Amino acid sequence: MICVLHSGGIDSTAVIQYYLNLNKIVQPLFIDYGQISAKTEFKYSQKIANYFKINKPFFVNLRKFRDINPDHSLFSGKDRGNFHDSFKNQFFPNRNLLLLTIGSVYCKATTSIKLQ
Repeated sequence: MICVLHSGGIDSTAVIQYYLNLNKIVQPLFIDYGQISAKTEFKYSQKIANYFKINKPFFVNLRKFRDINPDHSLFSGKDRGNFHDSFKNQFFPNRNLLLLTIGSVYCKATTSIKLQ
């Protein structure tokens, strides 16, 4: 089984398709780290899993980290002004490293998934 970090977007969906083409069992993993688009991304992650007839995505909630800096929109979910500013406030240092670490720990701890 292959665990794929899945945002519901085209890149991670292509990774799912790639492994399915190799006849692998794929388990999507969605991590909500407080991004503005989390609700929509998760909705599409579920729809894509349904389309491919694979397991529903595991959902990992990192919004619990809001205590680190409750005034930062990343953790509070607050929109801080105009459209451009709301995305500037989404800066998350080392985001990909964090997502890979959380994802690999979660998948290994909860399943017999081979990490790729």
